[in-house]
Amino acid sequence: MVCLGWKQTWYHASIRLQENFSKRLLNPNRPITSMPLKAHRTVIAVAVLANLLRVAMCRELEYATVFWNAGAYSPMYTETNGLYFLTHYYWVHGAGTITNVGLQQSYALGQYLHGRYAELLTQPCYKGALFVKSTDDDIAISSALAVVAGISPILEYDVWNGSDTTWRPIPIRVSSPNDDDYLSLPKSGEEYNSLRDKIFSSDWMMNYMSNESDFFETLYNKTDKHWNITNIYEFAADVSMVLQQPTLSVLASLIGNDGTIDALHQVYSIYLGSLFTDFPGQYTTAVSKLQGGVLLNHVVQDILDRANEPREMPVLTGYSVPTTTLVGLLVTLGNYDWVAPDVSSAIMIELYNDSGTYQIEVHYRNGVNTINPLKIYECDYSCPLENFTYIAERFLAADAEIEGGSGSSSNTTIDDDENDDSEDDTSIATCDGILIGFISALFIVSFLSIGVIIYLLGKARAPNASEFDRL
Repeated sequence: MVCLGWKQTWYHASIRLQENFSKRLLNPNRPITSMPLKAHRTVIAVAVLANLLRVAMCRELEYATVFWNAGAYSPMYTETNGLYFLTHYYWVHGAGTITNVGLQQSYALGQYLHGRYAELLTQPCYKGALFVKSTDDDIAISSALAVVAGISPILEYDVWNGSDTTWRPIPIRVSSPNDDDYLSLPKSGEEYNSLRDKIFSSDWMMNYMSNESDFFETLYNKTDKHWNITNIYEFAADVSMVLQQPTLSVLASLIGNDGTIDALHQVYSIYLGSLFTDFPGQYTTAVSKLQGGVLLNHVVQDILDRANEPREMPVLTGYSVPTTTLVGLLVTLGNYDWVAPDVSSAIMIELYNDSGTYQIEVHYRNGVNTINPLKIYECDYSCPLENFTYIAERFLAADAEIEGGSGSSSNTTIDDDENDDSEDDTSIATCDGILIGFISALFIVSFLSIGVIIYLLGKARAPNASEFDRL
C-alpha cells in the first residue's frame, strides 16, 4: 500500500515522534524520574494518532505514467554556433549525443523512480510490470536505457555477465517515424503552423522582443550574428548544455556575465512556451487540441483502462521524450511557469484507489532540485478521476473521443453492471480486512501501553517514597 500525499507525510511524522519519545522513555541510561509524566501521555497520544492514520490510509497506488527528458547532451548546433572545435576534442561521440554526465543524471532519475514506486513494482520489470517507450532519436533512447537501468537494479540471481554488469536489459519500445507519433511535440500541420505564427507575431511577443532589444544587440556584438526569438533558442540550448559540463563552464565567460546567461535561459524558456501558448493564454486551448491535449488524452485512456482492470500489467509506464514534449504537456495541464524544464526532469501522473474511488495526482520533478504537486485547473491536488477526465476532454479535437469518456460521464468508482466487479470487491474486501486488523492492533497496543505506563510509574514512585520515609 502506497501513499505519497499528506496522509503519508503526517503518518511518518507521527511515527518518528512516537519513536523519539519511546527512545527517551526506555533509555536505560536516563533516570526514570527525570521523564515528566506528560511525556508518557504524549507517547500514548502519538501512538493512537499513528494507528488512526494507519487505519485511514486505505489508499492504494495502482498505476503511474511518467514522462521524462534526457540528461545533459553535447550541443546540437555546434557548426552554426562556433563550437565545432570542441566536438572532436571533448564530445568524442559527436554533436547531439548524451554525455557521461547526462547518463549519470538519467540513471539517478531512474533510481528516484525505483524508490518512489518500489511497492508498486512488486514484480520484476522484465515480467511486464514496466513499459517504456521512447521517441525515435538517439538522445531519448539513450536516456530511456539509463533510466530503466536505475529503475530496475539487477538482483543477485539475475547476474548474467559475471559480476561486472549491474543491470539487466529491459525492452524499450521506440516510436516509428512512419506512425502518428503523439510523443514528439510539437507536431507540424497547417492549422498548428498558422496558430504558431500568430503567437510569434502577437503584440505580446513584439513587446517582449522590444524590451529585450539591448540584449539581442549585445549578442550581435559578440557573435556578429542577428538573433531573434525564433533562432536564438539553438544558441541558448547549446550554451545550456555547455554549462552542464563542469570542465567547460569557464566558456560561459566568453558569452557574458551571469546576467547574459540568465537572459539566454529566459529567452529559451519563452521560446519553448510560445510553441504551445502565449503569455495571455489566448491560444492555449486551440494549440493544446493539436498538441499536448492529444498526448494527455492518450494518458487518460490508459488510466481508464487500468481503473477497469487494476490487476493488469504494466503498472508503471514511462516515456522518454524531448523537452518540448514536457513543455507541451505542462501547458495543457495549466502548469507551465515560463521556466524551461531542466535536464532529467519528469512529470508523474499517478492513479490511486481510495476505497473504491479513483483519484489522480500529478507531480513535477524539475531536474533534481524540486518535486512539486501540480494543481490541475479547478481540480484539487488529489483530483477525482471523473474530474480529471472531464478536464482532458476540453482538449479533444472535434473528431476525437475518449472511449467511455466523451459524451458520457465517467464512473469514478468504475462500477458497471456489465463488467465483472470481482476484482474491485476483492480490493475493497482486502481494505476492510486491513481496517479490522489495524483496529485490533490499536486495542492491543493501547492495553500494552497502559501496562507499560503503570509499571514505569510504579518504578518512578518507589525511590521517592523511600526518600520521604528517611525524612
